[in-house]
Amino acid sequence: MPRCTLPMLGLALLVVGLLSIVLHAQLDDGAPHSSRPTRTGRALGGAAAPQQVPLGSFARVALDVPMASSAASGLAVLVRPESTLLALANFYGKSTLYELDDGLRARRVQSFATAAAHDMEVVELPGGVTQFVCAEYDSKQGSLVFQLQERGAIPPAALAGWPHCTDTQDGCAGWANSGECSRNPGFMDSSCPQVCGTCAGLSGPLVAVQLLPGLGGTSARHLRLPSHAGERLRDLLFVANYKEAAEGVAVYEWSDAEARANGAAGEAGLDSGGGGVAGGGAPGRHEWRRFGHLDLPGAGEFAHCPVASTGEHLVVVSTWFAGGSFTTSSWVLAYDASGREARAAFATRQQLTTHGSHDAECFARAGQTWLLLANGRTDGGSRDVPTRLYRYDACHGCKAASRRFIEEQALPTVGAHDIELVTIGSTLLAVVANGASWSAPSPASADPREHEDAGEAAGERCDNTPVVWRWDDRQSRFFLFQRLEGAAGCATFVRSWRTRGVTRGRLVGAGATGGGENGGGGGRDRGGGGAGEAEDMAEDRLLLAVAIERVAPNATRLEGDARRSPFDASVEVFEWRWFPWDS
Repeated sequence: MPRCTLPMLGLALLVVGLLSIVLHAQLDDGAPHSSRPTRTGRALGGAAAPQQVPLGSFARVALDVPMASSAASGLAVLVRPESTLLALANFYGKSTLYELDDGLRARRVQSFATAAAHDMEVVELPGGVTQFVCAEYDSKQGSLVFQLQERGAIPPAALAGWPHCTDTQDGCAGWANSGECSRNPGFMDSSCPQVCGTCAGLSGPLVAVQLLPGLGGTSARHLRLPSHAGERLRDLLFVANYKEAAEGVAVYEWSDAEARANGAAGEAGLDSGGGGVAGGGAPGRHEWRRFGHLDLPGAGEFAHCPVASTGEHLVVVSTWFAGGSFTTSSWVLAYDASGREARAAFATRQQLTTHGSHDAECFARAGQTWLLLANGRTDGGSRDVPTRLYRYDACHGCKAASRRFIEEQALPTVGAHDIELVTIGSTLLAVVANGASWSAPSPASADPREHEDAGEAAGERCDNTPVVWRWDDRQSRFFLFQRLEGAAGCATFVRSWRTRGVTRGRLVGAGATGGGENGGGGGRDRGGGGAGEAEDMAEDRLLLAVAIERVAPNATRLEGDARRSPFDASVEVFEWRWFPWDS
């Protein structure tokens, strides 16, 4: 071998080492690298992922009956033994309840009148009570609680005046005669149901049972937190009321004992502005009782962050818009179970600077607590704002007041509106619903919650797709895993669940677990899991539902002689599918 070969070999090894360092740095920045993994576990483009990735991806499911939406602003999923219910909060027109059987055949079950519905939360309570809480932005009285009427059970007592079916506009008759009922169903179903003959669709398994007073309802979240005695969990409900200047967040606690003790209380109906149950106060009646309020304006969402190493329970409140700005503070609150009202039970621990933050999700990995905050927009109109990942510094040995969330990663997202955490075996995925990609600056007097067609003319685009990020335990950060093609538009919410069905390919490991904060289908504060072993068998299948608020202007279509609004969109469904094991 010539003598020059050894130096050349050393130089080659040095170059390879430098390239390896550069490649590692590129992978470590969290930037997108691929749309989905290949079967070998390597990212498309040739770069080896730092950890083995699950050999599968999400694929869009073509439904036989589309699940139509009208400015979809909230989505709740309830898994039942025989089917799955999806409750869709529509900002325009009625909100809708759909049913999907295990064969993913969709059926529209019920439409119910709501006033600019902005969020929907499913709540499963003691005693087999299941409710859907709808945050209503334009209601002059408050948000509504709907109870699910099970087959064969005694129906719950409905609020006085519900179902509400009256024409609310003077021009209803003329509009109906000119064909607006079919041309503009979203607006007409909501404002002119009598002349359009759509009142019958209001009846169904969901019955309005309670009114939660407050103006500008934008978000509702059910959290289970320990009681002072520690023997049971408390069911608390947080409702963000955007138009309430002082009492931005109303907090309720589920109680039947108080209802029994105050028999005649709560007789207020839908038209009275009260918060009780119609016909109310019968012994044994369950209801939400006001626990107090938090002076946090402009709240976007709420998340429960249990810290196993210290025993703390933190509640994170993301802030969308406050004090005339999208650049504001989101809040970390420390929970004290002995507090007798909301402000005593939740004390400020930390403020995090965010930009139009509309969601917060917590998770635990390797004994550490992590927080994701979705950032959606800046005051200048840009939606190109990264979602932030924080690690909780438990600071063992120091006082609780010194413990903080520390930023660890910026995930490139555009108009991020919602985050759904999903686990497949030991793999954690974060699905981000990306909203509008750009918008012109809004006037200072503009209401940031309004859903106006003028936004499109001003330059707002809905050309994004939801993005799936994969957590890497070795590096403690997220990497791009997949883009959900087929869900283009301004996506507002993503929900996951598991159901029974034939799994295509091989299901391995500890199963596919869907859910939000604590896993599981249905409510976002439940646990769940599953297992699978064989190929092409009836096993747990993992599904995602993506609510689209509106489509891009160029996707606006003509149907007959009616121009469909960009807000007439849909809910898209995706299923996790393992790659076949063929070579």
